Amino acid sequence: MSTDAQLAIGLDIGGTKIAGGVVDRTGRVYAELQAPTPPRSGAIVIASILLDLVARLREGRDIAAVGVGAAGIVRWPEGRMLWAPNNAYRDWDIRDELERETGLPAVVDNDANVAGFAEARLGTIPHRQMLFVTVGTGIGGGLVLDGEIYRGPTGMGAELGHMIVDPLGPRCGCGNHGCLEAVASGSALTRMGREAAAADPDGVIARIGRSEGAVTGHTVTTAAQQDDPTALDIFNRLGRW
Repeated sequence: MSTDAQLAIGLDIGGTKIAGGVVDRTGRVYAELQAPTPPRSGAIVIASILLDLVARLREGRDIAAVGVGAAGIVRWPEGRMLWAPNNAYRDWDIRDELERETGLPAVVDNDANVAGFAEARLGTIPHRQMLFVTVGTGIGGGLVLDGEIYRGPTGMGAELGHMIVDPLGPRCGCGNHGCLEAVASGSALTRMGREAAAADPDGVIARIGRSEGAVTGHTVTTAAQQDDPTALDIFNRLGRW
């Protein structure tokens, strides 16, 4: 096997799903799996899902290492997950646990950091300077300067989602009010959709939500695709932020 073909497993812990893949040094993907993130799941539940994904992806392959990108605050280079606004794990020594259970070396960092680093290194046009923004359940940021991840003095140098853009705005999962994540993320879309459904129980969003079992961001998207004015207004507000 060539150096470039040496394989590693990459894992991404998000607010709604956990994704895993087998990749080589060039970024080529050999296999992919994913599992839903249980609501408000802690370290024990998440660890069991990670280890299951690793075992399934590792089967029949010579794996050299495991890398994890996790939403939340990661102490670098220790690989300890201190806290996350959209997951329930706290002060979790995830790197040591993975190394102990798999026997493989592991690296753990913030998900947006590693996504930005991967894009800067392996994107269509590699860059030594890049600001990378992730929009999903929350909003994250990765900053690459001179070819390296910039973390800042506290490890939160690129936490764009928790810049306060509206001090009188809604409460964020981090506990503050008016963070960018609180007004422009998937979580914000769900919150605004539920507010709209409560205000107009006979409206399109409320009706679709009842048929789906709950109002989610997908509900608002479906309503917008039907040209519902309320849903379109929500997307306009989200897009403005």
